[in-house]
Amino acid sequence: MRLLIPLFLLLFISACSGIKVTFDYDKDVDYSRFKTYALSEYSHQMATDDLNRNRIIRAVESELGKKGMTRSEQPDVIVDLYVKKMERKEARAVTNQMGMMGPGMMMGPGMMGPGMMGPWGWGGMGGFSTTQIQYHKYVDGTLFVSMIDPNLNAMVWQGRATKTINPKARPDQRDAAINEASKRIFSRYPPK
Repeated sequence: MRLLIPLFLLLFISACSGIKVTFDYDKDVDYSRFKTYALSEYSHQMATDDLNRNRIIRAVESELGKKGMTRSEQPDVIVDLYVKKMERKEARAVTNQMGMMGPGMMMGPGMMGPGMMGPWGWGGMGGFSTTQIQYHKYVDGTLFVSMIDPNLNAMVWQGRATKTINPKARPDQRDAAINEASKRIFSRYPPK
């Protein structure tokens, strides 16, 4: 049992790793005055399926609650949620060495050629190599959380989290990834 807990934690951390988070904010804003929020109407129309949209909204509202903020019809700040997906390709060159090695004639240290032995007792007897280019497609998903001050009619804070999407992820893995992204986005709110 003791072994299972560290193994579980290691698997959980590795499942949530790979999230890149960035922030931007207006340094002249007093963030302590933001006690209430409302989600923008666009947050309910994010370009994702209903299940993931609901996961994102729940995760963000949970983090806002941890910051002491409550939902209101007359909010101090509007929270806008937006997702963006971007496909990327990675090319990797893989070289396969094919050749024949065998005993040859020793000529001396460093002197090696076809059919000759090098300083370790084996020499090359010809061969060839092939290089193949392997292409892999990935989709990166980015969650943007923006705070808009309705009095200024301006964005005052934004956090972004980007992670490669695993299309085969189970529901619990999706929950964990979205919750971790939201947690990390709000790790620097309010700005110090």
